[in-house]
Amino acid sequence: MYDITRYYHEVEEGMGLPGPLRGAAFAAASKRIKMQVVLFWLRWLVEHEQVDMTPTLACHIAECWLGRGVDKKKLMAAFATPGRTAADKSRDHARAEQLAEGCELQVLEALEQAQLDMLAVRETVKSNMKQPDQP
Repeated sequence: MYDITRYYHEVEEGMGLPGPLRGAAFAAASKRIKMQVVLFWLRWLVEHEQVDMTPTLACHIAECWLGRGVDKKKLMAAFATPGRTAADKSRDHARAEQLAEGCELQVLEALEQAQLDMLAVRETVKSNMKQPDQP
């Protein structure tokens, strides 16, 4: 669902940055993990609920889950259909909120688990930095 190994490496690299840059690097890495969770569940809707997913519909559903917008470029990369225009709206737009509510609990649980995993990674990296290298 998400690449915690990449996050680990990003945190390791970020630890060497000055305070404000470190915080920005961690925030960006955290947003990437959350976006991976959201994309997983949007793709799940496509597969299991046969949703005609467009970037606009994906954005609306993600906003229902997160309470804020998401990276529209990533949604375009994941759900854009070449040649499809805004006039060709998804037939599923009318049920966007119903779709979001249908798996909201699972999405929120996955996001919470991702938060816990990211916290564990940060603690592990901090702990490893405090211990001298063993020969």
